[in-house]
Amino acid sequence: MRRTPIALTLLSLLGSSTAFAQVTLPFEGFLTDANDLPITAPFDVVVRLYDTPDATVPVFEETHTAVVPFDGFFFVTIGAVEPLAQTVFAAGELYVGVTIVGEDVEL
Repeated sequence: MRRTPIALTLLSLLGSSTAFAQVTLPFEGFLTDANDLPITAPFDVVVRLYDTPDATVPVFEETHTAVVPFDGFFFVTIGAVEPLAQTVFAAGELYVGVTIVGEDVEL
């Protein structure tokens, strides 16, 4: 399992720093099928944030439904489905895990 680190510099993308601001993170990816062809059909995806690369319990999790890719490229906003508390960032560096619903492997 390979997780991608999210640097704290992304906090500048979070918008307002007020205590009541909705915290979100933009996330994009590229998916291919078993033949290395770009995915074009909508899919559901589970996004998880971890505080260490080897963590088994996420500090945050949400499911995005009917994500529509464009020639394999997709975009979701982490924190748009479930509230993303600013306290999640207290651990420092975070790691993102992505699972396509129906698949067993976390990317």
